[in-house]
Formats: sequence, C-alpha cells, structure tokens
Amino acid sequence: MRLTEKQIENIIYQNPWLIDSNYVIPTIKGSEGEDGRQVNIGFRKDRYIDILFKDIRDNRPVIVELKRGKLKRIDIAQILEYKSLMISLPDRLLNQWRSEFGNNYFAPKLILIGTESDDEINLSANLTGIEIRKLKGIKETELNFASIKEIDNKLKEWNEFIISGNRILIEKAEWLEIIVKNFEETIEEIEDYDLSTINKVPSIPQSKSYFSQEFPFLNLPIKNDENDFLGFYEYYDKVTPFSNEFIYCDLNFLLNLDYEDDTIELTVNNLTAGILKKRKYDFFQTDDWTVIRIKRKILDNKKDFKKTIKKLITDCFLIFNQVNEVKGVSKEVK
Repeated sequence: MRLTEKQIENIIYQNPWLIDSNYVIPTIKGSEGEDGRQVNIGFRKDRYIDILFKDIRDNRPVIVELKRGKLKRIDIAQILEYKSLMISLPDRLLNQWRSEFGNNYFAPKLILIGTESDDEINLSANLTGIEIRKLKGIKETELNFASIKEIDNKLKEWNEFIISGNRILIEKAEWLEIIVKNFEETIEEIEDYDLSTINKVPSIPQSKSYFSQEFPFLNLPIKNDENDFLGFYEYYDKVTPFSNEFIYCDLNFLLNLDYEDDTIELTVNNLTAGILKKRKYDFFQTDDWTVIRIKRKILDNKKDFKKTIKKLITDCFLIFNQVNEVKGVSKEVK
C-alpha cells in the first residue's frame, strides 16, 4: 500500500509520540481550523507550516516539514524561512504565541521528514540545527498493513496505552509493583485453595511470568498446587489487544484437560460458558481459550480489586470442579 503525503501527515499529526513522546499539539489555529496544522506565519505571502508541535520539556515550538521523497536544498531553505518568520512574528500574533510558548516562541526546533537524504543535505541540516527524520516502510513492498484504516487502528491501540496513565516506564514499574502486591495479598486471604502467585514484577520474561512477554506489562499467574490455574495480563495478541478499558484473565486450567473425543470438549465449553453467563462475566471463547475481560478500573481501587478477584477465583473453582466431574475428562487436579 502506497501512502500519500497527506495520509502520512495525518498519521504524524494525530500521533505526535511517533516523533517524540514529549510532543503535543499546541493551541495555535491553522488555516484549516485545526490546532497546530497548516499554520500560516507569513506576512505578505502565505507560508504554511505542515505541523506545529510543542515540546513540553522546554515549552519550545517544533516545526515539522514533511516531504514524500528525497530531501533537497530547497527544503532546508524552506524550514529555515519558517524559523525566521517565527522569530519576527507580527504584533497581532505575539500574544497568542507567547501565551502558548512563553518567550521560547522565538526558539523553534526544526524537523525535516523525508524518505531519504544525501550526505550534503545531512551536513547542511546539522550545521543549521535541523533534525532529519526518514520515513521507512512506506513503499508498497515494505508496508505490512492492508489499509490506512488498519494503520489507524494499530495507532489507536498504542494511543490507549500512552494515555492510560502509565506512559513513563518508571511510573509503570511502580504501578505494577502495587498491582502485584495486591494480587499477592488477595491470594493469601483465600484459604480454601492451595494458591500462589509471584511476589515481584519480573524485570525480564521468565518462567515466573504467566507467559513470555516483555516488561512492563501486567503478566502474572495464579497457581493451584504449583500449576498455572489462571493468567492475568494486559495484552497478548490481536484477540486480546491492549485496552484502556480491560485487562484479561485466561482460564488456564481448561488447557490442561484431556478429552476422549470432541463431544466431551464441546460439553465442557458449554458448561463453562453457562456458568460464566450466569455469573455475569464478560468473556469470549476461541478454539483453545476461554478469556474473561475484567474492567481495568478495578486495579485502582484496592477494595473493588480484592472483591472482584476473590469472586472470580471462587467461580473458576466452581467451573473447575464441575468440569472434572464430566465423564471422559481427565486431569490431575486438586
């Protein structure tokens, strides 16, 4: 699929973090009515900045100029002209720009984006304080997406992660430590079953995690008699994508069952679905998995969290016991 320059511009504008996680859209109206887009800073002539961002670290404007092709000398001249025009903004615009950027309005950062650039362009850009970014994977043979809609959906998934309140890894690590501790406390309070879980966040994928997945995402097992019973996690694949609304719970104990025939397996699946529906769980079943969706918001309320997890574990043992009473099912269970 070949993206147009406009489509690429849309993607970058809607997802500033693709360039830098500290870039945001400022409240400077563009010619088309959108903040930070097609901003005219010309005097007698129209001069439109493709995209205007703000760096929240130092409150400086960021001029982004996009070219769908090889960068040329004229592109460097163009973005330098934008910088000079910004430094000498007319009085009628100064209040708005100072309100947004303070006195840093006259010190913009410059970013040129194109598909390629030669050594001469790179040197000229470096000497004039321009950052060069190169577009990759936009040729039909390189882009692994079927449509612009698919790209938008994938970016929306990442946007949900970014706005979930745990964008920074340090914050995410601290948050995960709290969640793991709450799981551990909850498990210790359930005395009816031989349960255990991990007591700290794994720094790298390892056997203690529910499955092999990179930090820093929620990914922990609830074990029964040292065997994985349930698995709690934030995302795994397209079936269980990262969500700002849900986390997931796998009924892992169902995976270890041996069936004499497909009829017995269907019976078990129907039994499981019946109990989950009766208990009003949000769940779905695939050929291999039964997955419960759990509202993410319970993670931020310890009382609701413990109540929800205790009920879920109790109900899963109800399924566990009834399934193992079905003839034709074998499993070493406690």
